[in-house]
Amino acid sequence: MENSIGRIRMERNLGDNETAWIWTGKEQLFTGSSNLEVCVKTTSGNPNVDCHAFGIIRFNVAENNDGFATAGVWLTLTTIFCFFGIVYKGFNSDPPLPLPIIGALFVMMLLMIPLGFAQTNLSDEAILNENALLVDAEFKVDGTEFITLSELMGDSNALVIGAIAPGSESAQDQANEFALLLSQRENDDISVVQVVTGESSLLSDVLSYESQLNVSWPIVLDYNNELVSSSPTGNADSILIVDKTMHVTWSETPTAGSKAMNDAIDGVGTGGPTSLGTYFSIFIPAGLFLVFLALPRQGWTKPEEPLPPGALWASIVVAGGCGVLMVHLPSLLASLLPVGAFFAHIINAVMFLWFIQMCIFTFRTGAPIEAKLLGSILHGLTNKSFQEWRPREDMQRDVFLGVFIGWFSWLADPALIAQGVGATALDGGFSILFALLILIGHILVSGLTVLILRVVASWGGSISNLFGKFGADSFARFMGLVLIPISIWVTINSILALFSIGVF
Repeated sequence: MENSIGRIRMERNLGDNETAWIWTGKEQLFTGSSNLEVCVKTTSGNPNVDCHAFGIIRFNVAENNDGFATAGVWLTLTTIFCFFGIVYKGFNSDPPLPLPIIGALFVMMLLMIPLGFAQTNLSDEAILNENALLVDAEFKVDGTEFITLSELMGDSNALVIGAIAPGSESAQDQANEFALLLSQRENDDISVVQVVTGESSLLSDVLSYESQLNVSWPIVLDYNNELVSSSPTGNADSILIVDKTMHVTWSETPTAGSKAMNDAIDGVGTGGPTSLGTYFSIFIPAGLFLVFLALPRQGWTKPEEPLPPGALWASIVVAGGCGVLMVHLPSLLASLLPVGAFFAHIINAVMFLWFIQMCIFTFRTGAPIEAKLLGSILHGLTNKSFQEWRPREDMQRDVFLGVFIGWFSWLADPALIAQGVGATALDGGFSILFALLILIGHILVSGLTVLILRVVASWGGSISNLFGKFGADSFARFMGLVLIPISIWVTINSILALFSIGVF
């Protein structure tokens, strides 16, 4: 049982001459129905009575929303159906699929099942990444004045948001740390705001906080819950640091120290929370099947004319990295151009449709048109001796691998390049040069993952060459077929998420 000893009593004006006393507690509430017993003892009351006022409040703590369709179950079923479908078609083709290729497709099917489990369940409540893209929420300043998130950001490099519930003890703690933070920043490169959140929050709560805290930054009301709906911290009291791309670069609940906030703000100019390690993390367990797509179609042959050392590996890295960049490019441009958060969300939704289109073309033709075109362009940029030594189809396959590594990394973190490069570039000054270096780093590291796939796929020697020669097209088409329902699934989920966070 908790008591008010050592806790701050907050008073909340509810209007109509009604005032609520508010304390915050530390006890963890479990899901389901609960009773809150309130016992109030006054200093002027009968000292022999335990409670001068007693009440019981019944409430329900909602369970986490697990969605209405389980991704692991449904996408596993579609993967199995796709396998039987392509095997049935292979048996009836002329010539029929060789049994070793069918066996390899079966192993590939098993390796693709974790990809379905990696997707989120279909749900009408958005599941947000820690570096989520916020909506340009509109806040109420007073009865007639409104202000948006982008207006609060202004020309600053970062916006520090303190989300507080009505009557929260965290409000004063946040205000103290914000004051220290502003005193530590030598230049006026950040903006600060405290936002009163919660479905029952009122403008009177804002006025109460303004009187209580007496701070220099604005205190506003999230009257439509627009910030809460798109924030990774939800309804909780929290600190959010938002960069110019409108992505959350750092968050903490319920408050945070000024030094931690200062470090997070400085990190905006060096890539923020994004990590190049994302390209490697997608392999296990969801991306192991890509080894089948990286199988060589022929053994290594010595070029007729001498080529620079490492020319083959360099071409694989560059082609694969360019394939990854092509996928992330629309999100990157949306973060760099002044299109606003609304259009950035729309562009992300359109990218899901692009993903579906690529999967369909991979199933029908063996590779997306974009991968073939980019691979041909890159192959044409090499010298004649290299073109004669390495077939154009092999470089197209490098780009093809990069494209789908790009898609899997984008699904894992849509802000990987958009925030990592875009927010750094918008930080200005030397950060622009650093953003270019980060972009080059993304190309090289993502291209390195393609090189690793190629090297691992070649370990089988002549066996790898045989499977690559006779099964490359079947493996690619099977992947495209399996990814069609997965791409439709994530597209539906993204549209539901846009409705959930208030974009539509």
